[in-house]
Amino acid sequence: MSIQEALKTNYSFYPAIVEDYVSDKIILTIIIDCFYNLELVRQAIDSVLVQSYQNVELMLIDNGSNNDVKKYLLEIYGRKNTALIKFRENQFSWKDTSKGVAVCWNAGLIHSRGDIVAHLAYDDMISPDYACRMSKLFMENDSCVTAAPLPVSIDINGNVNKKLSDGYKEKNKRDKYSSGKEIALNILQSNTKRIFSAPGEILVIKKELLIKYGGFDRLNDLTQVIKFAIHGESGFDPKAKLFWRHHSGQVNKQGSARYLIWCSEFSETIKDIGIVDMWTRIFSQKDVNILKKFIKIYHRSLATNAISAQLRKKNINGLGAVFVKILLECPLNLLYSIFYLNFEIVRMISEKVNFTKKNT
Repeated sequence: MSIQEALKTNYSFYPAIVEDYVSDKIILTIIIDCFYNLELVRQAIDSVLVQSYQNVELMLIDNGSNNDVKKYLLEIYGRKNTALIKFRENQFSWKDTSKGVAVCWNAGLIHSRGDIVAHLAYDDMISPDYACRMSKLFMENDSCVTAAPLPVSIDINGNVNKKLSDGYKEKNKRDKYSSGKEIALNILQSNTKRIFSAPGEILVIKKELLIKYGGFDRLNDLTQVIKFAIHGESGFDPKAKLFWRHHSGQVNKQGSARYLIWCSEFSETIKDIGIVDMWTRIFSQKDVNILKKFIKIYHRSLATNAISAQLRKKNINGLGAVFVKILLECPLNLLYSIFYLNFEIVRMISEKVNFTKKNT
């Protein structure tokens, strides 16, 4: 499990020098792992330091960072309620792009003081009332095990992408509290009106639940809902914002440029966390079948999306590289991928013909 992976990794933990928490309120731990891009790191950390809620623990992760980031983290470490974890070596690898999640995030989880835990990427930010509103959702409802703010898309300079943000707002229309099971099933079924949409990991989760089910894993964007939220109610406060920065330096975009498809990572993590067995224990057989169907389709989509991206770029070399990856990582998808390639070519030709007719 992911927590065990973190425990086996060498790092140093430095507890907060000064602690100041209100005893009758829950503590929210916010984990930020840092490596490079000092300016974005500053903005992410600043957004935590200005929270209106007092009981916030800032868990800084020095993931073998650059010297300027390392120096800055040491300066911030002196602030109250701020802990620091230092890795001598960076935990990222293009052979295992989510290792940092399993190792760094879970190291932060293990040493956290919080009753509830969230992760904030080095390039994202939160609104000043985020911690107050997220914590309130848990304090007002004992059945609440996860909670979410409203995601807002921003560019590299912090400007709001209105089109994307409006899309998130439209696809996150749900009550203050919803059944985590209903949210999970909603995500798995493409033919239903979306009530939960996020560009990545966004949920604040009860620490005891994270520990019980193995901690953060390599598919946390998905499993935050289908592994954790399903165990209770999920809170939502759209007035709290998480500003998600979309830019060319994101791992998924850089990975796509390297022709990565993440098929092996997906199948191995699904097996490791035992998600089908978990669902079998708490869902009906009909719902378990929905999960199994989703896993099959999602696994295929990792290959077909990569094919489509290179085909529409007319990158023949890239297309060949993707098929090599499919053959090595998910050979069972090879025949389906060949069928999809021909289907996509026909669709592109049809689109071009229709466009020509429309403009003549």
